[in-house]
Amino acid sequence: MKNRLLPVLLSLLLVMSLACSLMSVTAFADGETITYTLKAGDTVGKVCKDMGIDFAKNYEFITKTNNITNYSTLPVGKVLTLPAPGKVLTYTAPAATNTNTNATVNVNTLPDLSGGDVVSSYIISHTLQSGETVYKVCNNYGISYQQDANTITKLNNITNYAKLKAGQVLLLPSTKAPASGSYYKVVAHRVVKGDTIVGLCKTYGVDFGKNEQMLKIINNKNDMASIKVGEVVYIPVLVGGTAGTGGTVVPGTGTQTTTPTITYTLKAGDTVAKVCKDLGVDFAKNQTWIKNTNNIKDYTKLYVGQVLILPAPGVIASGPPATGTSTNTNVNTNAGNRTMHTSSNGTYIMQVNGVTVNTANAGQTVTIFPIPDKGYVLNGISVTKTGGSEALTMNGNSFVMPDYDVSIAVTFKPAG
Repeated sequence: MKNRLLPVLLSLLLVMSLACSLMSVTAFADGETITYTLKAGDTVGKVCKDMGIDFAKNYEFITKTNNITNYSTLPVGKVLTLPAPGKVLTYTAPAATNTNTNATVNVNTLPDLSGGDVVSSYIISHTLQSGETVYKVCNNYGISYQQDANTITKLNNITNYAKLKAGQVLLLPSTKAPASGSYYKVVAHRVVKGDTIVGLCKTYGVDFGKNEQMLKIINNKNDMASIKVGEVVYIPVLVGGTAGTGGTVVPGTGTQTTTPTITYTLKAGDTVAKVCKDLGVDFAKNQTWIKNTNNIKDYTKLYVGQVLILPAPGVIASGPPATGTSTNTNVNTNAGNRTMHTSSNGTYIMQVNGVTVNTANAGQTVTIFPIPDKGYVLNGISVTKTGGSEALTMNGNSFVMPDYDVSIAVTFKPAG
């Protein structure tokens, strides 16, 4: 009887051992990595061999991802992040995070706000291609997936990474702006007395209601109304679209929804094709969209003063116009109150009586608020008569709008 029980007991112990071993392995959401909890007698090399992981080729990834300085002193119970079986992964160093705030968006250090608001980081969009994983996409953009996985999950409302499909548009936190396309500049602002999050959003042309969820995510706050004096808050400002309308992606849906647009008022001698060429809009690829959106029956019967809705420069229209069109080109205003904008390595907003505007009327005082890109500071502001060299008198960052068109040039230089 004892002889019969021994094999049975040994079998049960083996099953229990295997069960415990299986329970210590957890698949990571993206399918690129897994976690393993070390048990007595384990070595990382042996664990990898047993699980079909190439330890030699993944040595750097395993060592740096798990911050291992001595493989012989790893404690029982330590949870390791390992490449999934059959994967060979490249380690991506995480960007330094801002430990002085609760924000989830990557920023290298607490932004220097001594000169005013600055762009601290970016949120870019990427359309998944067949065979891509979020991990690989992040590697391609130089984004640390290990560090930003939680933010990516929340921004895109992902419940199962394995169910992401080709064609789905994702939002990704980044320290760099993309070379083209729409994206969000994340503006850092230090709260002062009288600030409200709704008011700050209005200043930057951001619809608080439509962007509240993104604001909560990038600021890691459940209640955006609870901002305090001295606190740094982050505001997502859409570039290449209309802020607050989801011209790139509506956070939490991962789907393309609207087309970012500009408006243009036709002048004598204009043709739609020429206007598009001058503005950097692809007329050939957008012709049908322009015709349908503006209810054009005959391009030869358009009239001077007619306001057209056009896709933003560089955009190929794929959906209905975003609510509230962008007029940053300022070519749709009447002569005598037009402002032409130029800037690089940063952007700026204009305000009249505390309200953000794109144009101003003669006699109004216009205040310019520069917003340098990451790594840049304000170099100078100049306002001149359009087509001439006559410079307007500046009072700090403000000037009085004359009764003719002006050109505003805001320049930035590398910090330091």
